[in-house]
Amino acid sequence: MKWNETEDAAVWDGFTRTKAQGTIYDSWKWRNVLESQGHRPIYLLATDARGAVQGCCPFYYERYRGPTWMLTTWPEYSEPSGPLFSPEASSRASELVESLLHSIPTSISLAGIHIRTTNKNIADYLSKSGVRIHDSAGFFLVDLQETPPETIRAKFFKKHERQTLRYFEENDLNVSVTGDQRSIEEFHALYSQSMLRKGYAVEPLPFLTAVSKEFQDSFKILFVRTRAAKAAGALLLDRDRGTVHLMQVGYERPPSHSILLFSDWVTMNWARENGFRFINMGNGSSNPNHANFRSKKRFGGAFVTRYWCNIYLSPLVRGLRSILGRR
Repeated sequence: MKWNETEDAAVWDGFTRTKAQGTIYDSWKWRNVLESQGHRPIYLLATDARGAVQGCCPFYYERYRGPTWMLTTWPEYSEPSGPLFSPEASSRASELVESLLHSIPTSISLAGIHIRTTNKNIADYLSKSGVRIHDSAGFFLVDLQETPPETIRAKFFKKHERQTLRYFEENDLNVSVTGDQRSIEEFHALYSQSMLRKGYAVEPLPFLTAVSKEFQDSFKILFVRTRAAKAAGALLLDRDRGTVHLMQVGYERPPSHSILLFSDWVTMNWARENGFRFINMGNGSSNPNHANFRSKKRFGGAFVTRYWCNIYLSPLVRGLRSILGRR
């Protein structure tokens, strides 16, 4: 199997959409978004002896230390990708990952590669090869066909949460879903306030504008307004996979878990009513005791673990880490 860089958007999208079962974050459009934010990509395809594509891996250059770089499959703003394989090549995942690592061109400025993936076979192979794997984060994926909203409300919500939904439903509720620039700017102001209150980094407005420009009708802002509070979510719609990705949320001060609960509930119902089967509730800790985990678990979704690791290729970097006692 040979890995080579590609600039062919049609071949890439054809493979990730049909054979590799990739997500919207694996599309060439997402690459365009990240390039517009200054990221430098290198997209690799694996082809067999017949020239058929059997695997792909999107990499982006990310500053490491000083003049050195890492190649990462998970740049900021993105969901993890990592190597993706065709069904017939999946059983040879370890062989393909090994050939991928050997295909990375060595350079004095390249410290190594950073892989984040949801593929446990890849994580197991790397772990057996001596690479330290981290699995402290992931996301909840709710199947609205197996667990429809009415079941979630009756089975998973506690009594006080059902009372919260009823309260908002009976008090001048206003829901709007739009994708115009004015709504994006209003959402970004709301989202920025929420993130800064928590001490988190804020994704810039030009990023959201770039997503809107690239994905057009597949990017929406959902607002929930009541007399007492306002919340909103940025939604990326993956129609090929029937999935709504809840990218970001924002809400007015003072913080209100009630309005967030209701906003998520409205988003879930909107997704189902518009023909989507799945909703990705966004990033979170894999620790069942973490507040973020508990708040998303109440929607009954399946937790999808993200595995991530750093593989250091530079002998100099490996030597320094060995001296410092780091793997």
